[in-house]
Amino acid sequence: MEKKIGIGAIFLIALLLIFWIRGVVYLDPDFGYRLKTGELMLSSSFPEKDPYSYTMSSFPYVEHAWLVASFWAYFLPIIGRVGLALVAAVLALGALLISASRTESNFLLKKLSTNGSFLFLLATATILPFSGVRAQVFSWFITSVLLFILFDSRAKKYFVILPFLFLLWGNLHGSFIAGLAILFLVVVIRWVRKKKIAPKEFLISALSLAATLVNPYGLGGWGEALSSVTDTSLRWQISEWMPAVFMVDLAFISFLVFSTIMIYRFRKRFKVEEVMLYVLVLLAALLSRRHIPLWVIVSLPLATSALNHFYNEVKSIKKAIPRFKKVYTYAWVGSLILLLSQSFFSIRSAYFLSEDRFYPKKAITFLKNELPSGEIFSEYGWGGYLVWKLPEKKVFIDGRMPSWRLSEPSSHELTSAFNTYIKLLEGEVDYKGVFNDFGIDTVLWPKNEGLGVADRLAIKIENFFVKNKVERFNLITQLGKDGWKKTYEDETALIYKRDKK
Repeated sequence: MEKKIGIGAIFLIALLLIFWIRGVVYLDPDFGYRLKTGELMLSSSFPEKDPYSYTMSSFPYVEHAWLVASFWAYFLPIIGRVGLALVAAVLALGALLISASRTESNFLLKKLSTNGSFLFLLATATILPFSGVRAQVFSWFITSVLLFILFDSRAKKYFVILPFLFLLWGNLHGSFIAGLAILFLVVVIRWVRKKKIAPKEFLISALSLAATLVNPYGLGGWGEALSSVTDTSLRWQISEWMPAVFMVDLAFISFLVFSTIMIYRFRKRFKVEEVMLYVLVLLAALLSRRHIPLWVIVSLPLATSALNHFYNEVKSIKKAIPRFKKVYTYAWVGSLILLLSQSFFSIRSAYFLSEDRFYPKKAITFLKNELPSGEIFSEYGWGGYLVWKLPEKKVFIDGRMPSWRLSEPSSHELTSAFNTYIKLLEGEVDYKGVFNDFGIDTVLWPKNEGLGVADRLAIKIENFFVKNKVERFNLITQLGKDGWKKTYEDETALIYKRDKK
């Protein structure tokens, strides 16, 4: 038994190491502005208006993840990004472990594998590409705790602490809305199923809702979170918000197919609220890939329990168990291969989104020495990094702003910086007018490494079906034609300056 525990511990440490390495390598585009906001909150006060952009400076700024931002700002000087990555890794793996602990039986661990269920491997592989030093990771962990309290018989007595859980969640991340949706869905379906209202559950649920209003922004926290959730345009403009149906991920597909088949097969063994929650969260994940980790946390215990039901069903059949174990071993090895390959590609993709590889680190050093007198226009994905590393200058756009709308912008503001940014890049809005209005004299842009094979093929197909197609607009090419001078270039970034003549 000690040997099995030892092997299991080593296995979990290996998984923790994978999460940690990805977190160390990957720099999330939102990390910079959140860190800067945390520093501002710790040193002075909560900003009421946007302090970072010159395009929407009067917009009421709500940092729905203010507690995470403050946590990062306080601990970064002490433990560095390496330490923050370890915290994120513990939270991610912890969410999976809490979720897995809800299974009806741990026979998979005792009888079939010393290293846990193959479903746990698939779940880890599926959630890994979304991990890192990100505010969402805190929500994964709290979601797993919430589901444990709602569905595990051992945790019924902890139902009374849910208002305190939501008090914390309401200050950690805007996804507390998803948590409330889960809570009320489960409670309401239980009322219908049992044909009676439980006053205690009603009171605790109401207090949990009220607890989310106890934050520095009050209803503003709700407004900021809902603005992103209800903005359907993000699904086609921001990669993480895009539908999961367009995502080719073998781990996700394998886990999706197996869990759906098994849960449907044994649907009568589960409570109505469990099945309904699985379906609704799966739908949310298919509509937006950023919800996939929440779906994994919801589905892992159900899929494992369904597998347990299948095992109990076939074990009475002669010679069934040896065959079951053989197939299970193949599934475990296959899942391990998927996890290893996912780890490789996930860390590799993290490398391409690391500070040295993706962000304009050297270009910012140049700009600090040659600080422009006018404003800087830059890539959307670099906005948060510029807020952090070049605080001397404000930004045109960053990751906070896709859903921002000003109903009455001033003469020096935009109704929507994100929509204007998209139209600028597509040539639908004349860049000269926008640049003149805001005094933009510098453009910091990713270096063009050329189109990949898939991009070139897509263009050929489009040109074949669309005759007399207007040539694609390219802002940097147009700047060169209009006399802007390239004043800096490295392996990551280009800097163009307006010709003052």
